Amino acid sequence: LRFENGTLQVFARGTDRKFYVSTMTSLNEWSDWSSPFGEITFTSPPVSIVSSAGQCYLFGVSAITHTVWYSVSSPISSGVLEFSEFANLGGDATGTPSVLLDAEAQLHVFIRGINRALWHIAESTVGGQKHWGEWECLGGVLASSPKVPSTLNGANLAEVYARAADKALWHRGQIAKHDSESIDWGSWTSLGGVLASGPSLALGDDGMTDVFARATDKAIYFKSQFQDENGEVHFTQWHTLGGMFSSTPTVVVRADGLFDVFARGVDKAIWHSHQVEVNQTRTFSAWHSLGGHTRKFTC
Repeated sequence: LRFENGTLQVFARGTDRKFYVSTMTSLNEWSDWSSPFGEITFTSPPVSIVSSAGQCYLFGVSAITHTVWYSVSSPISSGVLEFSEFANLGGDATGTPSVLLDAEAQLHVFIRGINRALWHIAESTVGGQKHWGEWECLGGVLASSPKVPSTLNGANLAEVYARAADKALWHRGQIAKHDSESIDWGSWTSLGGVLASGPSLALGDDGMTDVFARATDKAIYFKSQFQDENGEVHFTQWHTLGGMFSSTPTVVVRADGLFDVFARGVDKAIWHSHQVEVNQTRTFSAWHSLGGHTRKFTC
């Protein structure tokens, strides 16, 4: 997690299932791992996001209630990052939550519910105070936790992706109604594929989403959004990056808008491919091993 002033924080779930944090100091040194979050234990890894006020929101699924809990830090501008006690946000989650900050600085949380459908809850501002709304079911039959880009698409609307029960990638996005200023959710749309993992997302410098996933042949595949001459958004066909992998890929967007992709190979090492641009054409490099002997988790 990176704050606007460059401060970095790393969160992890320990073997005791508690959340831990380490912070990079002004001297570019990492603090010792600490657990300032009390005795609550989790079944999911920590999910963090920075709000428009410079606060860190930390989410996880409780090992006791199986609901989503969250903690909020003091603003980074205060000079002291202290976290509140975890509060129960509700929802019956069967996987890791996905979190998004919208154009109005409101947070959205997405989970897969016990009915395997997509569920969503959002913040709203009433009288200058932020409040959480009610959980709403957005349907679908999901085989993985939902994923959302860390920011909104080029039209400032939210999009959700997930692997469904048919192993294909499915997509549902917000749509703006032409006859009013209200926002609604469009229908679920299949983007095809036969996936062996949930998706990983990256939002490019053009505001379009690239989706990466491991297929049943163990290779990494991706497809990209693009806009036609009429301004309508479509997706390319699936393209393979090859390789043999045993985990969902993780994608990082660099400062120049290009992507780095990491995944655990069948040899248990971490492998890396990076995007390059030549003559305004973007391609991916061959896979390169970073070594290691890792457990079966996403990078």
